[in-house]
Amino acid sequence: MVRVSILLPDLGGGGAEKVSLDLARQFSAAGCNVEFVLLRKQGKLLERAEFEFSVACLGVKKIRSSISPLRKYIIDRRPDVILAAMWPLTTIAVLSNLLCNNKVKVISIEHSVLSSQYSGRGLLHRLRLIFSTAFTYRFSDYSVGVSQGVADDMAMISFLGNNKIRVINNPVPPHCPADIKQKSRVGALWGDFDGYKILSVGSFKEAKRFDILLKAFSIVSNHLNVKLILLGDGPLRKDLAVLSETLGISERVIMPGFFPNTSPFYECSDLFVLSSDREGLPTVIVESLAAGTPVVATDCKSGPAEILENGKYGKLVPVGDPAALANAIEESLSEPFDPEKLKARAKDFSPDVIAKKYLDLFDH
Repeated sequence: MVRVSILLPDLGGGGAEKVSLDLARQFSAAGCNVEFVLLRKQGKLLERAEFEFSVACLGVKKIRSSISPLRKYIIDRRPDVILAAMWPLTTIAVLSNLLCNNKVKVISIEHSVLSSQYSGRGLLHRLRLIFSTAFTYRFSDYSVGVSQGVADDMAMISFLGNNKIRVINNPVPPHCPADIKQKSRVGALWGDFDGYKILSVGSFKEAKRFDILLKAFSIVSNHLNVKLILLGDGPLRKDLAVLSETLGISERVIMPGFFPNTSPFYECSDLFVLSSDREGLPTVIVESLAAGTPVVATDCKSGPAEILENGKYGKLVPVGDPAALANAIEESLSEPFDPEKLKARAKDFSPDVIAKKYLDLFDH
């Protein structure tokens, strides 16, 4: 039985954490012994993970303090494989492993375009990023980018060839049709409304650019009877509420908070919109396709164009352009679409297909 440890900062409700849970289920089904290893035992997905898997905690607040506790964990628990997600935790995993006499296989996974995520941090931070990623990807048994754009960025910042980085997309579970109770709950949020229902899902942070979406939505609301649900939570929640008031659309914008099961929302919406400045591989797009719900997305550096195959399965618009986003939203709401075509594309990201690619790495 292969012992797999999945290393994360915590189990918050973000995309990387959800992906890790989906992969863990597939690994377990394939006969692996899976354990989560967290720096901090917290997060909205923690209870769900503890119900299904063993969860170990290193008990540190800062990533740089985790080298010694992780080294001890490796020596004591002796996993066969460590999946480390997101720099600089990937660097910590490789360094801790090198300090152990009993080395395990380390797979470093990046979920975002690091050069964009950490741009504007100054020369010292950029040098740290370059040298640490070069070290990490060189001494990892495998380095994985969740999209071609992420993999290309990994190769660029670390000065390693593209042949050193593998692309394994994030898994997205099959869509489960909503039952009457779930539809009723989502319907209650929409209220007594027979217009167009627009959905966006994500953490309320700068990279998601919900401010751009709100500005685009204010344009659309001048022409169409629409409502918008922003599903998620985060540090910019108050700012987004204030912006909605300023734009005069607060009565049309609903922010119900974080929901661990987002499937019913896609099914009960007419359109999904992603407005991000940057992404790795936005699984929310695949989730929408799996429900047969059309997508409009910004053509950011990595992810949307790969999933939508450059516009074949949804509309792409320039980053940071509310007018272009509004125009694409209006077009999508007025055009016919084939939900079965969207669902077929989503199957390319099914968890069993994606997990098999990792399981092959475990065996090599």
